[in-house]
Amino acid sequence: MTIDEAIKHCKEVAEENEEMCRIEELMGLGLQNAEMMKCAREHKQLAEWLTELKQFKEQEPCEDTISRQAAISHVDDVPYIKEHPNVGLLWEAWIESLPSAQSKRKVGEWIKKNNDYFDWYECSECGYGSDGEMKYNRLCDVRTKFCPDCGSQNLKGE
Repeated sequence: MTIDEAIKHCKEVAEENEEMCRIEELMGLGLQNAEMMKCAREHKQLAEWLTELKQFKEQEPCEDTISRQAAISHVDDVPYIKEHPNVGLLWEAWIESLPSAQSKRKVGEWIKKNNDYFDWYECSECGYGSDGEMKYNRLCDVRTKFCPDCGSQNLKGE
């Protein structure tokens, strides 16, 4: 199931439950209204969270980032600001108001290596596996989506 399908499913369930509540109310039944309304609210909330998650995942990552705290520390070290602390407070407030940045993940690939005794894979970004961490027999492929050493996304490879 994709995230779009999950969002669509949650919205459909919420709408169906709300519709059933309206029908039961019109008919004067009201048998399961409380449970159905709770379910509808929960599915609406889930759809909102999934939509937010999708937006975060689709953000364009940037190459160079610095934490707000590191930027504020740098500003605090500027001689002019040490002499004029009110200016420093303005800069700190401005830094705090900046939007968040997302660092760009490295993308590598698992490179298959072998010797006379066994096969293994190495990360193309950091060489993880060169010491035999990724020992491999043909029945068990131990490659992961992310390198456990440098965190690069290793989707390429054999």
